[in-house]
Amino acid sequence: MQKRQGANWWFRIGLTLSLGIGAAWGFLLGVILGRVNAQMSALAVIGAAMPAAFGGSMIVGLLFNGLVCAWHKAARLLAALLAVAVGMPIGLALGLSEQQLDAVQLFNATGALTWNTEWLLAMLGLIAGMWPGWTRPPLRLLARGPRFALELSARFFETMGHAFLWLPSRLWRAIARPFEYLGQLRPPRIALPHIEMPHRPSLPRPPAPRPKRRRWLKPRAGARSPANHGDGLRVMAVVEDRCPYCLDVIKRNDPRGVRVCDVCGTPHHADCWSITGKCQVPHLNT
Repeated sequence: MQKRQGANWWFRIGLTLSLGIGAAWGFLLGVILGRVNAQMSALAVIGAAMPAAFGGSMIVGLLFNGLVCAWHKAARLLAALLAVAVGMPIGLALGLSEQQLDAVQLFNATGALTWNTEWLLAMLGLIAGMWPGWTRPPLRLLARGPRFALELSARFFETMGHAFLWLPSRLWRAIARPFEYLGQLRPPRIALPHIEMPHRPSLPRPPAPRPKRRRWLKPRAGARSPANHGDGLRVMAVVEDRCPYCLDVIKRNDPRGVRVCDVCGTPHHADCWSITGKCQVPHLNT
């Protein structure tokens, strides 16, 4: 139900817009025809009034075709003709009043053929806008025009190039022909007989030298290690962990707390970790 109501609203809006545009174009067309025909110039009528009547009416037909797509094309054409017919007399009267001319006198002076042709072109423009399929062949012709011109120009330059290079190529062939004949008269190559060399027995390779073993010096009997003296001093290996932020030693039960990185396992002070919020080893900063 809501979709149908929305479609009805869109149809009403499109119909109102198309009727308004058609009436406005009829008014503008009447003004144009009144002003141009009042000049009594065939060039102005052919070059301005007739193209404007056809082109503007075709645009109006395209708008009716797009905005009132729910109707049949014959109904759209009839609505467009009525809208243009409503606005045209008003515009024509305005154009004649600006020129201070009588409509009957102007019609008799310009001739019925001129007015009938202009109105016929306006109707043909509406029909062309309703059925725009006729524009496809001209558009294809316009699209193929530049390509055909390029192919024609390429063929022309190619023919002219062959014409200009015909004499130099003939001279080059005449000069190169004796050298080709002399190259064919060169003596054939003499193939030398194949001489087999006597086979030499391969000598045995000497054995590879064995790698020397490293001989570790053994301590003499009764000798004491320099790390363990009789005076009670001993050397012990102790690993100290330092916080990479404050560079202080991290004790086993440090009162500042210990936080270990989950990626590299580097210990930090808990308060240092809370300041930076991340590991101070560069693996997280890349």
